[in-house]
Amino acid sequence: MKKRTLFACGLAAALFAGCSSDDVTVDNGNDALNGKKAYVALNIQLPTSSNAPNSRAGDSFDKGADNEYKVTSLDVVYLDASGSVKHVKRHDSFTWSPSPETGVTTETILPVQVDQIDASVTEVLVVVNPTSAFHTTVTAASANKTTIEAAIESTNAAAFMGASKDAFFMTNAPFLDGTRYVKVTPKETEAAAKADARTVYVERAVAKVQLKAGTTDWTDAPWTGDATKHDYTYTIPGTPTDNPLSIIGDKITLLNWSLDVTNTKTYPIRKINTVWNTSNYIKSGETVDDNRYLSTATYYGNNYYETSNAANKTKRIYWAEDPNYSGSVALSDFTTLSTAADTTKIDNPFHTLTQDYCLENTFNVTNMKQDQTTRVLIQARYTPHLFVNYDGSTNTSYAAGQNWYRLGNSSKPYNDATLLEIAKKVTSNNALTLNSTAFSAGQEEFDAAMFENENPDDIDLLKSTLGKVTTFVKGICYYEARIQHFGDTPTSWNGTDDYTTGTTAMIQNYLGRYGVVRNTWYQLVINKISAAGDPLIPAPGSTADDAKNYYLQTTVKIMDWSIRSQQVEL
Repeated sequence: MKKRTLFACGLAAALFAGCSSDDVTVDNGNDALNGKKAYVALNIQLPTSSNAPNSRAGDSFDKGADNEYKVTSLDVVYLDASGSVKHVKRHDSFTWSPSPETGVTTETILPVQVDQIDASVTEVLVVVNPTSAFHTTVTAASANKTTIEAAIESTNAAAFMGASKDAFFMTNAPFLDGTRYVKVTPKETEAAAKADARTVYVERAVAKVQLKAGTTDWTDAPWTGDATKHDYTYTIPGTPTDNPLSIIGDKITLLNWSLDVTNTKTYPIRKINTVWNTSNYIKSGETVDDNRYLSTATYYGNNYYETSNAANKTKRIYWAEDPNYSGSVALSDFTTLSTAADTTKIDNPFHTLTQDYCLENTFNVTNMKQDQTTRVLIQARYTPHLFVNYDGSTNTSYAAGQNWYRLGNSSKPYNDATLLEIAKKVTSNNALTLNSTAFSAGQEEFDAAMFENENPDDIDLLKSTLGKVTTFVKGICYYEARIQHFGDTPTSWNGTDDYTTGTTAMIQNYLGRYGVVRNTWYQLVINKISAAGDPLIPAPGSTADDAKNYYLQTTVKIMDWSIRSQQVEL
């Protein structure tokens, strides 16, 4: 079952904010307190505080890394009843660090600010570690809710987590009814403001993805001379045979991985649709109050609202709309690795088990397609346990890391020696020698550069007799795993539906099956591999995300930020 926890970020802070030389101030109203100083106290909850509600029963938590909680600065944006920005207060003169026991600071008090704010202030937006672009948006002279919520940043994830991945951009977390701004009532005294302190929950603007090897049928061997690095190798289970088409006993060693088809656009504040708990979006067996889009937790008692609302309106929500969510989507909005020249970008060594981050990437079911869905690309070395001779017999004369080949549409594996033997038989030219460095990854025609001492007709004979040759250069191949959000529970695919038709039934059954949502930690665990991958990085197609044949099987878990786990089979 997929785990889910909507990473309720928090900085427990007491802010008494107002207009000072460090503020950006816009005069959009009268001072109801007749020129006196007004105060607002805020409790800013960082992830994950002890009072941050869980998402659903059975969800689990993991603290993540300490750097994911770091706060270097924050903007407190004050708005009036018309939605216009009155003040933007920057706080950057404080220090704190996560608890070493839990990785979470449940409470940190910022210095009390005794500065004046306009008494017409009614709502607050908190921006942790703001990007320069968003700071410009909220401090513009005409800034208001409309301009803030329409803001789209075109960039990559680096701008939202800092150059060292230790300053994550966070903004107010939304509720189902669309509430993202905290209601406040300025008070005449600091004591009155403290007594009416309002809580703000914030969330990270990026998703986190982690890749791990499973336990069954995997070996973990430290590198010779460097015990900090390991090879993770999967052996296809079973009893090996002399059948040249059998893959039992073949070995796959994981090398590198990378995120791919990543979004280049995002809303700084998460955008939601308040209809996701209505009948057109809820499949049979779900109810308005308990469906895949909602947390079971409510937020009464934290002063998030000035007055009570219906319980289901104060629930966290587990889906989002990004800037290219629906309609005609430009594929240029995504960063995609799709050629052999991009292999250098697959640069996360698997032995370090590092995590990576990406911008939110969601879509309606019509756009739930491979070339719009964030995926994990995995680079591995595939070593067949035997190779085929010309007469059909087998041999094991191969060293891991050498080229190996397939001919035509056959899946039989050939090494340098057996490929040369076949070439000599086909051409009746025993003087042929093989130039293995002239073979490129993927499928191609035979050409003269691949051999030496060839006769004039040899290459044509090879083409007509053997067809094309597929080369696994140094045994390297690639696998892909598209990232599931709700996944097989509760959006299990029946194997035949084309959900991109976008009918009501498809929306009810499959919306959110794939995608990555901010503030969610996706942990992909590779369970098993069933064949050699692609010798080139596979180009994402324009068809629906689900394919009938997968070579890599994963399990996805959603960790503490909001944890989603995915088992992967290759």
